[in-house]
Amino acid sequence: MIGPAFYEAYANVLVSQSLLIALYRDPDRVRTTYGLNADELELLRSASPATIQLSQGIIRGKRHAVLEQSLPQTMAVLREFDGYRLVGTYVDDALLRPDLDMLRPATHGTDFVAWLTRQEARIPPRLLDLARFELAIADLRSDNAAASAARDKAVTAGAGGADLGGEARPWMTADVRVVAASIDVLALPAETTLAALAAAPPRPGGVLLRKVWDQPRPLFHRIGVATVELLLRCDGRHTVDQLLDQVAGDDAGHREGALATLRGLAGLTVLSVTRE
Repeated sequence: MIGPAFYEAYANVLVSQSLLIALYRDPDRVRTTYGLNADELELLRSASPATIQLSQGIIRGKRHAVLEQSLPQTMAVLREFDGYRLVGTYVDDALLRPDLDMLRPATHGTDFVAWLTRQEARIPPRLLDLARFELAIADLRSDNAAASAARDKAVTAGAGGADLGGEARPWMTADVRVVAASIDVLALPAETTLAALAAAPPRPGGVLLRKVWDQPRPLFHRIGVATVELLLRCDGRHTVDQLLDQVAGDDAGHREGALATLRGLAGLTVLSVTRE
């Protein structure tokens, strides 16, 4: 019987020449390292170097396809930018890491966007804004918890928002994502180009995304910098007073405005609360 140990071992063999050599010269070490049974070890050893090379090529293709699926406009801009050379560099880098989850596109997209962030000096200006926005859409699409939360809200529509009194600790519900951006990503054309990115006027702030039950795309809401900052702090670890201290300090006017924003978001069922 083939179990998870086999797939872990095979993923590592694909990225390690020394492990591939050990598989044939010292198979017991490989078996012990990954906890393989006899059938798993035999199957692993049946892979020839040519098969390994073919598998690497297939994985490269699959990883590229996953990025096309989860970040289509970002990939289109990168194709226009340098013919996917930068994407190829990432795919080669990712091939050396066996830890990426190929079964969930958003997971791979998250890794790619993090990699792009580290390459910011090499990529077109403002591309990260688009990439993070597309990633949030892909994440909502593939997140079962987001679908469940959206379904529950559809069933209980009109029930009202969370009570922010007492020691309430607000947190964003599972069907919500927030993306900070330096431009208005919602104003970009459906087929984004390098020219469109360059021409996009600055608009510091971001987007609130909400998954809608039984709908393919989320709802989008433009939000300002202060709301982005406030929402990103709503992780269930801070009370309302602590949140107000963080974003407004002792300024009574700012505290009142931030509290009104929190209440409005709670009324829209964007926030839920935990109480201790």
